[in-house]
Amino acid sequence: WIKAHFPACFFAAILSRIAVGRSRKQLAPLLREAREMGVRIYPPDVNRSAYLCSVEGNSVRIGLCFIKGLGEKTYREIESVRFRGEFESLIDLRRRIDRRVLNNNLLENLASSGALDCFDLNRHELIALIRELGKNEDYHQGGFLGPEFDLQPPELPEPTAHELLAMELAATDIPLSSDPLKIFAPVIKRVRARRAGDVSPQNAHKEVTLVGYINHIDEVVADGGSPTHYYV
Repeated sequence: WIKAHFPACFFAAILSRIAVGRSRKQLAPLLREAREMGVRIYPPDVNRSAYLCSVEGNSVRIGLCFIKGLGEKTYREIESVRFRGEFESLIDLRRRIDRRVLNNNLLENLASSGALDCFDLNRHELIALIRELGKNEDYHQGGFLGPEFDLQPPELPEPTAHELLAMELAATDIPLSSDPLKIFAPVIKRVRARRAGDVSPQNAHKEVTLVGYINHIDEVVADGGSPTHYYV
């Protein structure tokens, strides 16, 4: 009932529960199902996301708990600092959050996931700027980000759909910006492939080309036997 009448609330709750659990295997299928039901999925945002997923109208804002390496303690520090004003830029974020709490590896994960898109730089530019900041911090031992400091990012091309997908998988283990199958939509249309959910009894005794992708691989080892792999 809740899923049918309040889908955004339903998916925000179940995505949050799974994201902080031991396994994230079901996240990608749930995100796909939410989109198919008309629920818009917003990427994480360092200025707007809570730790868990939140509801914005009929949309779900991905929580910062999805970011690899970002625990609740780090989130509480981000929340406390941004309460005094939103982060205006990457340098502003680096200046206001202790490097011991938010290191450069975690910053790169935030950038790769889309959580820093609010700074009006593409993800290639953000990551290049983070690495350049890291070099300057190492040289100056972290004490150089005064009010007069400024560092211009290089002008780099926008990431392709494939690159965005790779970044998001590296930072969160799941595709956030879109369903991976959309990238291959022209090929899928050309070969007239269908998703498993689109196959009906009318297709009985007919040859049907199915399309999908491997979400995860389960390994099961029987007593005294060799491992068996299940591609899901």
